[in-house]
Amino acid sequence: MHDKVGLAAGQMWKYLHERGESTISKMATDLKQKDNLVYMGLGWLARENKVAIRQDKAVIKVKLMGP
Repeated sequence: MHDKVGLAAGQMWKYLHERGESTISKMATDLKQKDNLVYMGLGWLARENKVAIRQDKAVIKVKLMGP
């Protein structure tokens, strides 16, 4: 499972690098990933300070951290 989470985190990093800020649901749909892997991957990236997560009304948005 650890490998799957790491691969999902890598896919999400690449997705955000190429497309910029996204909602979690759009990213999960575009990457065709299950919600649980998306949330675990985001946790991985957040723990490494790779992403900024914010709530905009009822939607959670994610983007890569700046340099």
